[in-house]
Amino acid sequence: MLARIAGSFSVVPLNILSADVFTRGDHTVLDIFRVCDTKGQALTDQTQIDSVQDTLRKALEDEEFDFAPLLEKARRHSRVRAVTGLDFPTSIALDNKAHPACTLLQIETPDRLGLLYDLLSALGQQNLNIVLSRISTQSGAAIDTFYVTDNVTRGKITDSHRLNLLQQRLQSVILKGSVS
Repeated sequence: MLARIAGSFSVVPLNILSADVFTRGDHTVLDIFRVCDTKGQALTDQTQIDSVQDTLRKALEDEEFDFAPLLEKARRHSRVRAVTGLDFPTSIALDNKAHPACTLLQIETPDRLGLLYDLLSALGQQNLNIVLSRISTQSGAAIDTFYVTDNVTRGKITDSHRLNLLQQRLQSVILKGSVS
């Protein structure tokens, strides 16, 4: 569901400046997204607000909803461009010692339109549950922290092969710009 929310913002397009995500034990989720338009201004355009709501409603009603064509169109028309001269290498760190019940996933990479949607979609495809997350975008850099568990075992991801595959998948998504 988080990917669908992020995708709904991205196709308008809106920039997700930060997000706080918390999942309770009873599967109740509290999400707070801070967004702005592509010029960095507060969202005041009712048309954009309606577009987010309409897209999210459609995405939640249709399990097969495809964000890809909408994201591609938004990326083509967006005025958001990568910050030139940004010397910020991508870093993906996985840690099983930082939290007693979750695997900590920290991602630092240059931001782009739809990045959070792509990351969240990849985590969902890897059958991971996001227990807690902190998303932050600063000066063109995405600094995202996810506390994740396996959807089946509800525990940490401890298999080294699976951790390597997860890291490779995320690297691929970041570099290619989509989860296809």
